[in-house]
Amino acid sequence: MCYTYSVEEKQHIRRIWVDSLHRWGVQDFVALILDAVEPLAPVFAQILFVTQPLVRPFIADEKINALVDILDNPKEVQTFLDMLQEK
Repeated sequence: MCYTYSVEEKQHIRRIWVDSLHRWGVQDFVALILDAVEPLAPVFAQILFVTQPLVRPFIADEKINALVDILDNPKEVQTFLDMLQEK
């Protein structure tokens, strides 16, 4: 399944994820882990994609797919990390 997002949609969904992580108070932990495993982010993207049916009751499909898209692209991962660390 392939999803294509516009730049605005990507920015919006990244912002939703960042705001949620800040609200939960785990942004620093997530940033630390993501920074440490950044070279493996595409692997985690595939794991998340495969386990999507298990995560679906907790997270909407479009958010999961957007996160997969972010993790699958090194530039997106860096942008996401920058956003997590900006607040």
